[in-house]
Amino acid sequence: MADVVFHSLQYLKREELASMIEYLASLQQPPDKLATPTYANARLKQARYLEGEILYGTHCEDCHGASGEGQERRYPALAGNHAVLANPPPTPSSP
Repeated sequence: MADVVFHSLQYLKREELASMIEYLASLQQPPDKLATPTYANARLKQARYLEGEILYGTHCEDCHGASGEGQERRYPALAGNHAVLANPPPTPSSP
């Protein structure tokens, strides 16, 4: 994870991180428990979700699992994680 943090995730743009957070928040969660960001249209919402899914698959899936389930005693679950589901979600500090 340190390699991911120091060499890739810290360099994500705010919009990319927001997309990943939205995707993670959708994993294994009932719709009424999700943060509901406001979008100008459904196409933008779908684009943000897909961007987050791609970013997660590229940077996180190998360790945290395709559904964010994690691996016991190795990598924490991200699906259902209170930090992921915080409303509003945490935002990165400006570079």
